[in-house]
Amino acid sequence: MTSIAMTDDLRAIETDEELAEAELGYAECDWSQVDPESIAEHDRVIEMSPEDLEKLNIDGLDDLAKWAAAQAFADFEDDDRFHDVALRIVRSEAAHPAVDYTGICLELWNDYALLEQWDDAVFLLPDVERLVPDDESIRARFGAVISIGRGRTEEGMEVFQTLIDANAGDAEALLQFAHDLAFADVMDFAIEVLDKADEVAAFDNDQEMIAAVTEMREYISSEE
Repeated sequence: MTSIAMTDDLRAIETDEELAEAELGYAECDWSQVDPESIAEHDRVIEMSPEDLEKLNIDGLDDLAKWAAAQAFADFEDDDRFHDVALRIVRSEAAHPAVDYTGICLELWNDYALLEQWDDAVFLLPDVERLVPDDESIRARFGAVISIGRGRTEEGMEVFQTLIDANAGDAEALLQFAHDLAFADVMDFAIEVLDKADEVAAFDNDQEMIAAVTEMREYISSEE
């Protein structure tokens, strides 16, 4: 994870991937309106050594500083502490204007899935659904990925097939399902769904979606 103090210059980051990582967990906001003391605390925490991090009273930090601590733990490859602090942020009753709670929640779920911590991934599903209310399929999709990851492949595939049938004319939804299937390492089915997305995008003459499908297809090819 690329962590950076708020007082640093983001223009110093060289790649789009590094920039995306540096921005992860931060909301789009007017930073001039954010409490300067909160920013200073964030910048102090994010530069801490492992020894100083261990002495931190995490519960005494606001959510912005908690995110700094989580990133610092991640930089030192302490996955358990990263997950612990990130979960506290996701479940926080506060609402810090500079914190992207949805982004942190999705990153946490992604980490659980990559590490095959399926119980934790299931435990987080209500938070995912709460923080992504506009995506009606997200709980079903993520649940299907968990089923496949646990070896209940047929069960997970049935869920995806139901979603695909219900969204047969929606190229964007089909592309998302293909992405999920690729994440679950069901590449053949992911390619089939990409083909359907490509057909719909071509019928709609949606050049942006056609390009997105092509990019996803290239990614799958690179992973096979």
